[in-house]
Amino acid sequence: MLIKVVNDRLTRISNMFSELGLDRVKVFEDFDPQLRAAKLISYRCSSLTPHILFTNALVTYQLSMDGETYWMKFAELVSDLCPSSYDDVLEVVIKVLKKLHKFAVNEKEKRLNKLRLCMDIYDLISGGDFNLIRSRVSKCLGAGINDKTIVFSIKMIYYGVKSLGRDILLPFDIPIPIDRRVVKISYTSGLIDIEGLSHYTSDKYVPYDKVIRSKQSLNILRDAWSKVSLESSIPPLHLDTVLWLIGKYCSSGSKTQAFNSLIHDLGEEILERVGIRYLKMLIHELLYRLP
Repeated sequence: MLIKVVNDRLTRISNMFSELGLDRVKVFEDFDPQLRAAKLISYRCSSLTPHILFTNALVTYQLSMDGETYWMKFAELVSDLCPSSYDDVLEVVIKVLKKLHKFAVNEKEKRLNKLRLCMDIYDLISGGDFNLIRSRVSKCLGAGINDKTIVFSIKMIYYGVKSLGRDILLPFDIPIPIDRRVVKISYTSGLIDIEGLSHYTSDKYVPYDKVIRSKQSLNILRDAWSKVSLESSIPPLHLDTVLWLIGKYCSSGSKTQAFNSLIHDLGEEILERVGIRYLKMLIHELLYRLP
């Protein structure tokens, strides 16, 4: 086994999120560049925003820039090309894909073209049955129901809906999308140990990519965060925003440096809305291995 869950840490992290509470967790969503991108699109493109975000989420892998930058660039481009139909959504996202992506462009375009045979999915998006959408799109694309882009596409539908003024609760049985940043914070939080790490002395030597390539490890990680979700009473895709935003600082020199960088990047408003005690608690537990 490449990784193993540290049960004491799982309990502590669950208790921490339980104390933080759903409302404070959802505050973080307002500071997520992905939601800000959704709001920019919804301001100009209105009701098709969830459909646009869903479609793009299916090809957000092997990016040539960080996720924060990518989503804002995507929003700016799409907002100038607002689609007026489901078919237009596909055409516009493919057009932007060719401008922003450098890797696996043809593969990604082929993936999106598969949706042309499953356009009923776009009607389902308007209905809001997230598990039905997840099942249908995984079947359409021939992908695993828990694959990163499949579950991420559900989160982006939610952001699209939220950008239009509806705040809802996501299902508990849809797991978080596991990317490299989530693997890093899973390790830095102490939630997992990684096999053979006793001789590593620097973050750059931690084999995160090996974890990503291991189906067994991915399943263990999904299950671990789903347990945190159930024990804290916060759905996984809502937890994901906190993990993703704070995961940016896993390579910081210290918890203090990470805290200061977080406030610098998100702004003083996060202190007012979440509270300094809770922010320090998050940094302490999610960046547990930092000095």
